[in-house]
Amino acid sequence: MDLRSYRLATINGTKWLMTQQQRDGSFRPAEHGLATCHKLPYALALIGEEERAARLCAWLVEQMMDDEGDFTRLYPRTGLMQRYYNYPNAWLIAGAQKLAMFSLSWPAAGFLNMVQHPETGGFLTAGPGASLSDEQDLVSTAVAGLACLQMGNGEAAVKAGDFLVWLLEQQPRSHILYTVARSTDQLVQEAPDESLEFHYVFHVGRPGQFYAAPALGSLFLGKLYEATHNEDYLTAAQFYANFPESDAADKYTSIYSGLWGWAAAELFAATANQNYLRTATEVGSALLAEQLENGSWLQASMGVNQESDVVDGTAENIIVLKGIAKALALGV
Repeated sequence: MDLRSYRLATINGTKWLMTQQQRDGSFRPAEHGLATCHKLPYALALIGEEERAARLCAWLVEQMMDDEGDFTRLYPRTGLMQRYYNYPNAWLIAGAQKLAMFSLSWPAAGFLNMVQHPETGGFLTAGPGASLSDEQDLVSTAVAGLACLQMGNGEAAVKAGDFLVWLLEQQPRSHILYTVARSTDQLVQEAPDESLEFHYVFHVGRPGQFYAAPALGSLFLGKLYEATHNEDYLTAAQFYANFPESDAADKYTSIYSGLWGWAAAELFAATANQNYLRTATEVGSALLAEQLENGSWLQASMGVNQESDVVDGTAENIIVLKGIAKALALGV
């Protein structure tokens, strides 16, 4: 466990990110909108570049935020931000709140609250265009729950946590994780199209799985346990973290593995379980090996092979490595 290497990697990544900021506060490629910038305020806040992050937040408020607190102006959503509508909003809320940029975090959090199902606590995958009978999913709910925790909205966070516990309890088989539900009590066990199965079913032991989905569930529930001391959330966090733990060859090295490493580090800090330490350090080592000479990373867990993936990947891996380093330091 070489925490110094983690810190150096985040510094080098930040230096590269700084070269991508434009005079108006936005980052290249600005035309990709939220796909480029949604994790940048959080990453820059963690590394101590508050002024640059604040300039970006001010640009977002002026250029992209609408009257409801959503980000619909100037540039349309691209890539997976179209499917997981609330995902970029939640990251921006968490980052802006860290920076005390309340002109962004407060209205954006108000909008996010509107897309939480009032009965289940899950967050609607399609955002404001969805009805209450439409899909709620693991990724959208976990990342929104993290934003709720950052905002101090304990009631919404607990409702989101209860939904993820319920989702876990509905699983019919131990080697499969279904990640989507409808309405108040319907687990979706078949994707509407075979090409979309990646977003509906996690197959334990198969390579190429969406490791970020159970990882985010574990990360959020672990943090919710930290806030509430409710053991049910810690137990559920461990179950979610165990889904990627298999013989799949890419479990440590996939672009979807970084968030799993962070979740495992948080569980190590909470439980002192050495298996979580091993997972966190294996993932951390893989991220260090994948960093390019200029300090960037090519892709993040929501990447779709577009230019903005490099900015998003670099911001995400800065966040992950900082999270791993902090949690492991607490757990030692």
